[in-house]
Amino acid sequence: MGSAPILDESTLGRLSDAEREIALDLVRGATVPEIAKRRGSSGVTVETQVKSIYGKLAVGSRVELAARLGVGAPARGWSSGTRIATRGSSRASRSKRSRAERARSGSS
Repeated sequence: MGSAPILDESTLGRLSDAEREIALDLVRGATVPEIAKRRGSSGVTVETQVKSIYGKLAVGSRVELAARLGVGAPARGWSSGTRIATRGSSRASRSKRSRAERARSGSS
């Protein structure tokens, strides 16, 4: 294989040390539970840190994160559906969207 990708250090500089490690784990394809276990923290804590990373870097998915960091696509094949919950994606918001989508499609 070729050399390691060159990371955008100016982008990484916006993150705390913990966020930087988590961001790199995410683009390497690690799951939130895997990251939490490795860090000795809860999945909720890691998800909160991921939301902070996404907010600071103005991204909404691992693919966007990888692109922002200059490392290409994440290690595992992540689809656009593998997003961490961010603004407007609480259970209540998802439920409202689901009802609205069902109403538009004519389903009950």
